[in-house]
Amino acid sequence: MNEIVKIVLSFLIGFIGGILTVYIGVGMSIMIPLLMFMNVISDFRTAVGTVFLTCFAPILIIPTYNYYKAGNLDVMVGVCMGVGYFLGSYVTSTYYLDSLSKEILYLIFGIYSLVVAYVFIKKSKYIF
Repeated sequence: MNEIVKIVLSFLIGFIGGILTVYIGVGMSIMIPLLMFMNVISDFRTAVGTVFLTCFAPILIIPTYNYYKAGNLDVMVGVCMGVGYFLGSYVTSTYYLDSLSKEILYLIFGIYSLVVAYVFIKKSKYIF
């Protein structure tokens, strides 16, 4: 893939991820399949690691502050989840990063995506 095309696609994927993060909180989970679908990154683990770099905490400060100003933030729950998220990601990435095969990761992510899609489509009340 041409380097300029790769840069443009990466920017667009990040832009879409940023929009979806602000509206529905799924920026990371949408960027991974987009990176792979558009052949910007072909390896699942590399896509996940790259998205972690993308979503590093300073990027989320502005939308978090705006949600706080609007009264749409539970600080205690967020801090507790953040500590749990930090510990879970630290332990998993330090000790278990390569414990699952690429194929199992694809399966887990696919099942997760289907379950989330079903739950949200059902909540929308437009189809069911």
